[in-house]
Amino acid sequence: MRAFYSLASSLVVIQALIPGLLGFCVYNNLNGENTLFLQQISGWGRDGTAAFTYDYLTSGDRACCNYHNTGCVAGGNIDQNIGMVVELSGNAGFTTLQYWIVNVPGGGWLNVTGTPGSILLNSYNAQGDHLKTYQ
Repeated sequence: MRAFYSLASSLVVIQALIPGLLGFCVYNNLNGENTLFLQQISGWGRDGTAAFTYDYLTSGDRACCNYHNTGCVAGGNIDQNIGMVVELSGNAGFTTLQYWIVNVPGGGWLNVTGTPGSILLNSYNAQGDHLKTYQ
């Protein structure tokens, strides 16, 4: 019985990680209460209306899109280049403090760290290789 609970616990952990393993993610690891808004601008499959968007990504949260979703990753390709606008906003989204245009592979991720005025955005591919730093 103990082995069953151990296996079940492992499956729950793996299931929680799957969105990050099977698609691109943006991690908001900014210090303090900083909100990000995300808008995909290239690399979608069907049309622009299927592009990935995310409002109010708060500090400590992540937003992901499975690369098998051909709406946000053309052809379901982990190497598909995804262009995205990342916006740091204040006043519940009514004020744009700073924005970046970034690229991340369909199976990679973007890690956003720092504090307003000294923010770094680091992109990685699906294998974990660092690709680029945006400031």
